[in-house]
Parts: sequence; C-alpha cells; structure tokens
Amino acid sequence: MDDLRHEEKNIGRKQKTLKRIPANYTQEEKIVMAVWYHEKPYSRLTQQQLLDNFRVRFNKKPPKPRSMHLWESALFTSNSINRRYYRKRTKGQYMQVPYVKESFRTHPHLTIKQRALLTGLNKTVLYELINKHITEEEIEELKKEGQKEIPVKNQEKEELQNE
Repeated sequence: MDDLRHEEKNIGRKQKTLKRIPANYTQEEKIVMAVWYHEKPYSRLTQQQLLDNFRVRFNKKPPKPRSMHLWESALFTSNSINRRYYRKRTKGQYMQVPYVKESFRTHPHLTIKQRALLTGLNKTVLYELINKHITEEEIEELKKEGQKEIPVKNQEKEELQNE
C-alpha cells in the first residue's frame, strides 16, 4: 500500500528502515487540502475527518498538520502554493527601514546583533535590510548626525544634574 513510504533493507530475518522518503504532493492535492483546512471551522470537520477525506479522494497518505497549515497560509496570503513565493516578506521588511535608519542616528556605535535586539528584528533580516535598502553613504551620514547630537544631550544632562 502507498501509506508506507519507507525505504527498507533486509538484514537477515529483520527488516530495517533506513530513511523516510518524503511524500510528493501535486499542486491540486496541496490546493484542495489548503482549502479544506481553511474551511475547517465552517464545515465543522475534525482534523481526522479531513485526513480521511484526503485519503479517500487521492488514495494517498495525507500530509502532516504542519504541512496543511503552511499550504493554507501560503495559498490565502500570496495566492500561490509554491514555497518560494510565500517565503518572501519584502513589504514588511521595507516598512522597517525608517526604524533601522533612526537606530543608526540614535545609537551609531551598535553592532548588528545589538541593533537587531534594539529594533526587534532578526539579525539576518536586519543585515539584508541594511544591504538592500540603505546605502553606505546614508549610514555614514546618519552616524555623523548621531555623533553630533550625543554631546549636546550629555551637556543638557550635566546641566540638569548641577541644578
């Protein structure tokens, strides 16, 4: 039966499983399952019923719940079931550019890791943002602006403490 997708090897009297062979699903199977998963709250079907329906319709082992969730989110956010399309998040990243620039102005001496913690972004995402959307000249200019502002702030703090 197609339910067992394992490569097996005979060793003496025992059979040993070597590795799991990934189940390959067609675009149609992915889309149908994504739509069923999306409609689950409205159709009042349980997850087990969804899996049984998939098995009956396609005569194939159903996908794991994680795959169903990924397919559903991909289909209803980017109108594509292909992984390469729904992994991109450039719009959301582009919205973070002003905050990253402001972090260069207010904290010019931070490392990438420290700046990522400050802005709440992943280090890799921050690095890509800096490389793609902010030029070296902009960074240097922002750092110089930040360095000019810091002494003024320190002088104001000292004046307030002396009073």
